[in-house]
Amino acid sequence: MSVAEQKTPNRTPKERTPLALIQLTIVGLLVGGLFLAPRSGEQVTLYPIGKSAAQTMPQILSQPGLQIVGRGTVPGSYVVTGQRPGFSDLLLDHNILVLAASRAGCVSEPV
Repeated sequence: MSVAEQKTPNRTPKERTPLALIQLTIVGLLVGGLFLAPRSGEQVTLYPIGKSAAQTMPQILSQPGLQIVGRGTVPGSYVVTGQRPGFSDLLLDHNILVLAASRAGCVSEPV
């Protein structure tokens, strides 16, 4: 039997849907990451996740080279600029989520 004579299984659109959904989800996360990922030297918002993060936030905010721009829109969050610990250090060690921010993300003037 030649290759041309072999029948290929017909896939229904229902079988392709999970793969397409997974691919669209991955692309959406990557594009979202481009807009939300903090960039070096730009303003970022520090979001505490849990009580331990809220307790360590003053220690993080008092580091030399870090300037507070204002309070964030979420209670306990701050918009900062300057030298800060790395994204993974803050998230894994201190439970603080770091996202890119703009001046419009502040609800108050610098504190």
